[in-house]
Amino acid sequence: MAPEVLSGGPYNHAADWWSLGILLFSLATGKFPLPPEQDHCGMLRRVRSFPYEMPLSLSPPLAMLITELLCKMPARRLRTLDRFQRQTFFRGLSFDQNLLQRHPVEVILELRERPDRAAKARRGLALSLQPFNGFDYDSILSPPNTPDAQLQGAAPRREVFV
Repeated sequence: MAPEVLSGGPYNHAADWWSLGILLFSLATGKFPLPPEQDHCGMLRRVRSFPYEMPLSLSPPLAMLITELLCKMPARRLRTLDRFQRQTFFRGLSFDQNLLQRHPVEVILELRERPDRAAKARRGLALSLQPFNGFDYDSILSPPNTPDAQLQGAAPRREVFV
């Protein structure tokens, strides 16, 4: 959580930009920027005093983006879409609003037009789970245990409402 959220003070959308910085750091490094604490007060102390060090494995533009998102002072934090898009990390990328809004809609409409989408989705689920060795696929792919299925052959149960 952003320092202003942990402190219980007023906060705004800048806290969401902080969360994006934590998410990007975690995705890029595979770990959180600082270890957790048992309680909010301890975590607030750690967040306020922790010097965020970017791993050398991160590209300078990505490290700068994350650094600006993890600024401890909300007023100085990267917190607008315009500033976000102008970051060096995104140089050369298009933020065309029509393209960003149109493409997902076309995919959804295409899926709605296909009557076999449920069958294909089930096949895709089964295929996508294969890389997890030692995982119990049967528990996920079998029909769920419903209360009716569990009661078959069992004595009727009496429920008491108080």
